[in-house]
Amino acid sequence: MGEDADPKQHWLQTLPGLLTAVAGVIGAIAALIVALGNYRQAETSGKSAVAGRPAHTSNGSGDRCTPPLVWRLAVPSDHVCVDPESRRRVELENQRSAERRKAGGGTHGADTCQPGYVWREAFNGDTVCVTPDRRDEVRNENALAERRTKR
Repeated sequence: MGEDADPKQHWLQTLPGLLTAVAGVIGAIAALIVALGNYRQAETSGKSAVAGRPAHTSNGSGDRCTPPLVWRLAVPSDHVCVDPESRRRVELENQRSAERRKAGGGTHGADTCQPGYVWREAFNGDTVCVTPDRRDEVRNENALAERRTKR
């Protein structure tokens, strides 16, 4: 920036970047609130946040995965057994959730995905935006869940 540059003009040039960052943080917080709401609702109702799965309880009867599989953990109560790579992908998808939402919302309000993305649907109410191929993988994981879990 030259000596003649107006400091007010420089600040105004950084404003769009700051607003974008703030919007990303707000989106991530909103996704976390939705995920926590689904978790709390599932725990208090005795139902799973994962479609077709019983809620995990702390009564000693907890589900276990057959090694090397691990819980997916799209939300804390997501006990679908997957390979470790899928679990890492879920973590990244959750972190990038706000980046994949359509700015200003759309048909599904703030949960509207950008073009090329769809809801992951790992559990009822999962609106994390992923590619259609990834959603298909998650659906397959859910279908295999019973066979992959030790009780």
